[in-house]
Amino acid sequence: MNTHEQKLRALEERQRQVADEQSSIANEIEALREKLATPEPVVPWEPNAKGYFLRGDGSIHKQQDLNYGARVSGRVFAKEEEAEKASESFMFYQRLYRLALECNAKHTDFGYYHVSYNNSQLKWFVYQSQASLKHEVTDCFTSISSAKEACDVLNRDGWELPK
Repeated sequence: MNTHEQKLRALEERQRQVADEQSSIANEIEALREKLATPEPVVPWEPNAKGYFLRGDGSIHKQQDLNYGARVSGRVFAKEEEAEKASESFMFYQRLYRLALECNAKHTDFGYYHVSYNNSQLKWFVYQSQASLKHEVTDCFTSISSAKEACDVLNRDGWELPK
């Protein structure tokens, strides 16, 4: 076998190796494209269960130790339906307030902002109160950035006002 034949065989072998490597790279690229084409699931925001609860009588309890059945303070309703509706609104506000605490911790400022729900656009937006006056119970955001972040969470997770 002469040197040209040896060189030809060596080049053909190298060509097969490169083709195998190219095929392997193409398979990796395809697998990565499939992963990128599948969006990661969005996990809706939930408040964490850590912290303390201040009851109406002034006593403080760890949330995990709290007996929610204790009747220390509250509101009495004539009908169960009224109590359920009030409970939905209360729980919604408490959840919104906890989201506000989390967002406010990331964005420090000293203003009053709240989020409002636009029924025609079915979307949450930021509303700024007068800089030094708190007008609404929902004026729980201290910066426009924290209120915008909360709106992003509310819109992404599909929060709706209680009916």
